[in-house]
Amino acid sequence: MFSSFPESMLIEYAGFFFVPLTSRLVNDDSAACRKLTALAIKSLLAKIDADQRQKLFSIVLLWFKDEKISLQRLAAQVSGLFVEVEEKNFEKRLGTVLPLVSSLVSPDQFKMEETVKEEEQVSSSEGLHRIKDHLLFNTLSFLVKVFKHCQVIKNPSRQQDMAQIWESVEAHLLHPHAWVRLVSSRLLGLLFAAWKPEELVAGYEKGTTSLDYLQKDLPTKVAKLCDDFCTQLRSPLLENELGEQIVKNLVFLAKTLQILDGKTESRMENRQHATVAPEGNLSTKDGTCLTLTALLNNMNKIATLEASQTPKHTKKRSSVLRWVAAVSINLGKDGIEPHLADILSPVYRELELATTYIDSDLEKLAQEVLELIKSLVGRETFSRAYASLQQTTTEARETRKRKKALEAVADPAKSARKKLKKNLAKKETRKRKIDSIKPERKLKAFRRQEH
Repeated sequence: MFSSFPESMLIEYAGFFFVPLTSRLVNDDSAACRKLTALAIKSLLAKIDADQRQKLFSIVLLWFKDEKISLQRLAAQVSGLFVEVEEKNFEKRLGTVLPLVSSLVSPDQFKMEETVKEEEQVSSSEGLHRIKDHLLFNTLSFLVKVFKHCQVIKNPSRQQDMAQIWESVEAHLLHPHAWVRLVSSRLLGLLFAAWKPEELVAGYEKGTTSLDYLQKDLPTKVAKLCDDFCTQLRSPLLENELGEQIVKNLVFLAKTLQILDGKTESRMENRQHATVAPEGNLSTKDGTCLTLTALLNNMNKIATLEASQTPKHTKKRSSVLRWVAAVSINLGKDGIEPHLADILSPVYRELELATTYIDSDLEKLAQEVLELIKSLVGRETFSRAYASLQQTTTEARETRKRKKALEAVADPAKSARKKLKKNLAKKETRKRKIDSIKPERKLKAFRRQEH
């Protein structure tokens, strides 16, 4: 319809179309209708001139400033449509929009128990949290569009607002809602894409005062983000899309850690008598240390835990293997050798250790990663490291067996209790498996109990 309207008439009546259409973005129950509504609004915005768009955007600003959460959410959604239409020209609006968005995504907004007005029609605190989750997701999605189309991430004039926004995004990495976790991870992925690890470390090493979120106490920031992304990876909320984004983010952070490790070692060599952190460690303000080796061990633990507790689920192990492959490429031959045992560990487990469930896709991925590592370090170095890993694994298994045998002699009662507990667990597992295959058995047992 908008394509066939005369331009002068469309400009004159744009407001009459704009407000009713935008209301359908949040009020319509049909996802297909909401999608078509968004396309219609974009078509309208593309047809009118810049002055008329400014008038319509002034309405959106009023919604941003309103106390009603539903209007704030609508403002975030419609602003995203403005970004898609105007692209880099939307940058002129950021001076007004960013402070408003910064306050909307602040974690404090989601901790406070607010009184909701009757117009919001929220009957319980659960309903309030749901509406706020939608507001947060839509606002963060709007920021994704802004960062893709506007040069704002490294713009010095925007760093004060951006630093507050990045702190809020970091806090939302562990939000209970899976969609919020995903969009927060994507935002940090866009931040990492705007920087090179070498550039970040160089800026931090100069010691220059910077408002940039990443360059302020870089080792602490890297340690905190690594911890958050590993926590995301451990979560039962993990989906393939989030797993892929976590891998990309941790690859960047691993490269940054490698460079920081190298800088720390250089300083130790140049200042042998100075008081410094232990070799290779990154000291943070709270006294914690993180190295690339520590991150590799952490990722190995995540994969091992999934393999032992939920062997039929492979998302976490697949993510760890893809991350190991990307980190190996980044490290190169010289960088990979000091960490070769840790890098090979998750690959070795998938290919060599016996398991109750074998996933062919996971096994194929592990084999591909193995061949990649072999090509990077050379056959001879690879063979030595792999043989050493086999020996270490065998020795650890034998040690556990000897310890178990000694415990059985030293405390027979405790050993018997452990065996009984293990046998009962096996019995229950076998029973559940049979019940899943033959559900009528459970029904018969229930009827016998009734009689």
